[in-house]
Amino acid sequence: KSGASGVYKTHANTIRTRTYGDLPTIAHELGHLIGGLQDEYFNGYENTEYIKTHLDYYYDHQYELINISFTSDPEKVPWSRFLKDDTYKHYVGIFEGEEISTPTEGSIMWGHGYTVFNAPSRYAIHKRILGRSRYMLNKYGSGFTEDDYWKEFVEYDVINLRDEDRITPVLK
Repeated sequence: KSGASGVYKTHANTIRTRTYGDLPTIAHELGHLIGGLQDEYFNGYENTEYIKTHLDYYYDHQYELINISFTSDPEKVPWSRFLKDDTYKHYVGIFEGEEISTPTEGSIMWGHGYTVFNAPSRYAIHKRILGRSRYMLNKYGSGFTEDDYWKEFVEYDVINLRDEDRITPVLK
């Protein structure tokens, strides 16, 4: 019998890194786990085809795919709301890669030394946390909407925007 109390979970999620204390990698992996975010890089493997053929699975398991798109149409990218909001006009655009478009040239979901989540990724994480807490229910009642999530996110996020994260948006 252990002196600790807690919950034993037989299918626990595990994050491993090659190096002890590799916080950017841990944050990247938490982006997948908490935010349902996708990798923004492709290394020649068939990740794009895998995602395309398994979209139903991703949507059923609440992966929002908010940080990647297979189109560069500003009306159809999952982060289109950010493109229409003046708050984010210097932080979010459409950047075309080999097979996908992303909202920024780089983010922690891209890797390669980036250590921050872009705004759409932060929104997905924020929404997932609020959706699993009682905060939204307590504040808005049972009828809270996507607009309520957005309002809560922008109110929080705007005070944390950094000049060094500004971009030159690339829009079609």
